Amino acid sequence: MLRYSTGVHNLEGGTQLKVEDVNDTVPPASGDYARGIVTFATDQAGKSYWWSGFAYDLDAAAADIWRMKASQVAGLVDFTTDGHSIKRSQQAQAYLSMASFYQQRSASEGVQTAKIVRDDL
Repeated sequence: MLRYSTGVHNLEGGTQLKVEDVNDTVPPASGDYARGIVTFATDQAGKSYWWSGFAYDLDAAAADIWRMKASQVAGLVDFTTDGHSIKRSQQAQAYLSMASFYQQRSASEGVQTAKIVRDDL
C-alpha cells in the first residue's frame, strides 16, 4: 500500500501536514494536497495512519468574498436619465446570488475531523 486518501480536499502541505502511526510521524514521499492523497515511498503493508493539519474550504472563502463585494455596492441607487434606466441595485443582488452559490457548494461547518481511508481496497 503506497497511497492513502485523507477524505479531505485542499490540504496545506509541507510541515503543516503530519501523517502519524502509533510510533511516530511518518513523512509521505509526496502528496496531492488538492485531492487529499498522500503517497509513501515504500509499501506500508496496510498500516493505519492518522493525519493532522489544515484544510481550506475554498468555496466558503469565495462566498465570503462575494458577500464583501456586495457590501461595497449596497448603497448604489437606480436612476433614469436621458431615456436610459440604470439599475445599479441589481449589482449587489447579483453578488449575493454568487455568494449563495458558493455557500451551497461549501461543506464547511468550522473545525472538522476526518478518517484516513485506504483507497486500494
